[in-house]
Amino acid sequence: MSNAKLRTCLLVVFACVLLVPGLIPQSQVDNDKITQSDDRQIELSVHIDARNITRSLIHSTVDIPVKSGFNYLWFPKWIPGIHAPRGAIQNMAGLLITDEQGNKLEWKRDPSDVCRFQVAVPENVTQISCSFDYICNQPSTNSVGVDSFGNHVHGVMSWNNILLYPESYSNEETFVNAQIQLPDNWKLFTALKHEEKEDALFLFEKSSLREVIDSPVICGQHHQSHQLNKDGKDVWLHIVGSNATSIECSIDILLGMEHMVTEARLLFGHEHYPHYHFLLMCSNETPRLGLEHLSSSLNGVNAMDLPTGGFGATRVMAHEYVHSWCGKYRRPAGMFTNSYHYNKDTTLLWVYEGLTQYLGNVLAVRSGLREKSDFRDLLRYYLSTLRSINGRSWRSLADTATASYLLRARSHNWAKWLRGQDYYIEGALVWLEADCLIRQATNNEKSLDDFCKAFLGKQENLGPINPFTYQDILVLLNEVHRHDWDAFFQKRVYQEHKEYDLSFMKHSGWEVSFEDTPEAASGSLNYYYRNAFESIGIGFTDSGRVYKVLKNGPGYQAGLAKNMHVEKINGRSFSPARLHQALMDARNSNKIKLDVRIHEEDSPDGHVEMIIEYDGGPRYLVLKRVPDTPDYLFAITDAQRE
Repeated sequence: MSNAKLRTCLLVVFACVLLVPGLIPQSQVDNDKITQSDDRQIELSVHIDARNITRSLIHSTVDIPVKSGFNYLWFPKWIPGIHAPRGAIQNMAGLLITDEQGNKLEWKRDPSDVCRFQVAVPENVTQISCSFDYICNQPSTNSVGVDSFGNHVHGVMSWNNILLYPESYSNEETFVNAQIQLPDNWKLFTALKHEEKEDALFLFEKSSLREVIDSPVICGQHHQSHQLNKDGKDVWLHIVGSNATSIECSIDILLGMEHMVTEARLLFGHEHYPHYHFLLMCSNETPRLGLEHLSSSLNGVNAMDLPTGGFGATRVMAHEYVHSWCGKYRRPAGMFTNSYHYNKDTTLLWVYEGLTQYLGNVLAVRSGLREKSDFRDLLRYYLSTLRSINGRSWRSLADTATASYLLRARSHNWAKWLRGQDYYIEGALVWLEADCLIRQATNNEKSLDDFCKAFLGKQENLGPINPFTYQDILVLLNEVHRHDWDAFFQKRVYQEHKEYDLSFMKHSGWEVSFEDTPEAASGSLNYYYRNAFESIGIGFTDSGRVYKVLKNGPGYQAGLAKNMHVEKINGRSFSPARLHQALMDARNSNKIKLDVRIHEEDSPDGHVEMIIEYDGGPRYLVLKRVPDTPDYLFAITDAQRE
């Protein structure tokens, strides 16, 4: 037997041994990081046949240079933006790996990580071809923003669903040459540079794996594009919808979006993207979503959102636009890795998402997409919501960030006790308080805007991602205004609390009060009446079904539980207005009598009587001006453009 044949036989034997269950070497993804080098790179060819996206299928073929022996491939796992190791690999089907001659090669999934594949490559084979289908329209809770969707008129494609990459190269060393074949008469929109050929074939410029995965694609038959700026780097709004009506965008919305681009430049001082693309899907058959990228954002609203004022679209696009600076360019160091299979530390999401939530709301008002009164109404909603979260007594705000992906799906039971991804709205109020403290201490001469210019707008040539640490935040805040910021954040973010402290609102020139009558717009009183969290700790539907109970509140003590149905209150059929009246009457009676329907075995007719011991009356959170103080909420939302 020749030496060459002997080596081939030994390789085959070695492959057979290692491809048996349990014998794949485990990836050292947490410890042995890829060493990035300017001296090496690898190029993948990715061919996407999306002609069957109309039937929920995308076919992908990925050609990968290899060396003989064992090669390890990854389906992208930790995708930036969803803050979770939840690449939707469950929708990958029909994986076939072949050599240049079309010979089938054996592959084995790593039992310790389902996103990792081992392929035994024979000698003299220098390239393999990996083909598979991706099944659209069935995302997991965590994958919604980075999943793929399609029907007969439009689609969304996320590159992390439709490619594999080699383990031993970083995402900056891995380059992708891609093409997409769409159904006839469809167009696509993305931040990636591309050209359209005949028959709906689109060819993309070679880009790094990081750039590709950071650039989702929307496509379809019905579409519009609008340029949003005349100066500076190009910014575009691309709209794809389910029909011609769904993509109608008013002059007011477009003008507001143009102002938002201007206000962002004034706030941050500098853009880090080469160009920016708002990708907006308007359809009832794709999820409501928003996901950030450095040079684009993927946004999903219902089909009639734009024709009826665009409230959902402008809200989500303002938030995701801020992320180009906060989260994409400046990213927590623990979330900055050079591949998509390394674990991430998400503890600083109270900055990544919390600061973005705050600034997105501010930009929406400064640009004219929202009124100043809307900002105050939203703030009142945040405060009321956070007051009802009693899980803060056992877990800190920082812990909700560290455990982020476990909390993506809202708990169906005892959600306020468990806590959710509170770093969004509670994080936003931490930054509101910081802004007001700076303004108050400097007589409005300085503000969080100054911090944002230094933190998010810095122009150091550090590449597309500039990681930051907690200490960086403290240093830059102290350069704006000297304060014990560490103690401030330790208290607000890293400690548990018995209840949410509302006293910080006085720094804004406003204070919280609890009144008998809600501060509500006409027609919305029922919403406030039936959400009696501040009084008896219960949330009802309009018909009287219990949808939320606060642990240890008066309603909890009376025995109420989710999905019980209150049919009568103090002897009268339930309605939100009668609940409000019962709370008023409780000041004298010290109790509220309920006729509750639960289930048959509890009583002969399925009903029980419950008594809520309560004498406090209705309690609705309202905001009132503190006399003879500056109104910093007004100042914060002032437009900066001339």
